[in-house]
Amino acid sequence: MAIIKRVLTSADIERRLTIPRYYVGAFPDVQESQAVELKMKDEMGHAWTFRCSLESAISPRLVFSSGWLHFASSKHLHVGDTIIIHREVDQDNTAASYKIELLYMEIFSKLLTISDVTSGLSIPTGDLLHFPTPKGGRCYMVLVVNDSIGQVWKFHLYPNSHDTLAFTEGWLEFVKAKGVREGDKVIFSTGNNQDGAILHEHYSIVVKRSPFTFQGEPIYMDVEELPRERLPIPTTEIIFFNKN
Repeated sequence: MAIIKRVLTSADIERRLTIPRYYVGAFPDVQESQAVELKMKDEMGHAWTFRCSLESAISPRLVFSSGWLHFASSKHLHVGDTIIIHREVDQDNTAASYKIELLYMEIFSKLLTISDVTSGLSIPTGDLLHFPTPKGGRCYMVLVVNDSIGQVWKFHLYPNSHDTLAFTEGWLEFVKAKGVREGDKVIFSTGNNQDGAILHEHYSIVVKRSPFTFQGEPIYMDVEELPRERLPIPTTEIIFFNKN
């Protein structure tokens, strides 16, 4: 049974995983002022051990410390990734086992250039390993991608002249349909199938835009949540002629 679904923050990635107070009751093994070693298996069956403790300086919250940063580093977790923790009990309700899996894992993000939105999306060199390359004499691959509202797109992935890959067909239609523009931020993620194995053929895409800043930092929002910009209404000039 899934007991926690959490979108990771920068503090979760850089320091320790903190579980909000309303999830504390899902971990009866953890008691206040006493750290516990929780063993969990990931989606591939590998075992991990996390040192967990209950903090109540302001309000009760569960903290994963030792073991968590090693897990986050090994899984290449990013801010915005989603994890799910499951808890299963035996028939006698006397022993519990835990499982942790990645629901969404960010594989790359990029601020779009004018070339990205007019010619094709070029994938950063360091992120090429997350994408398949054309094989068997084929000059391109077709990737099925889901956007943030569940719409399905098919992007053609071509090798370009700089030993990298780029999306062209399908991507340009996506750009036009979503009103994507230079300076927007595109985020690609992979998802899980039902048994937890990561599917590198299953991709999702989110495009974000910064409509404003806070303390000098851009605040990004999904373009689906922003009002679509309307084209200006052309001005009509009426000229009256005097026949005299």
